[in-house]
Amino acid sequence: MIALRIKELLKSKGIDHPEAWLVKKGITRYSASRLVNNRYAALKLKYLNIICRSAHCTPNDLLEWTPDEKRGPVKENHPLQALA
Repeated sequence: MIALRIKELLKSKGIDHPEAWLVKKGITRYSASRLVNNRYAALKLKYLNIICRSAHCTPNDLLEWTPDEKRGPVKENHPLQALA
């Protein structure tokens, strides 16, 4: 499963109030709240671009992958392993 690490990423950048920071950058308050609290159904590419540009990071810094054992194992050399 792929998940967002917005709180962790922004905290590592010295941002103590991630929701307010996202709103200042142009993300709606509703969407910012859902993203920070991991209650999102989808991530708009527009928002991904805003976050990465503003936080000076890449999508790889923002995403975390956890193997889903129900779907079977993933080979050690699979590119998703870089997000684990």
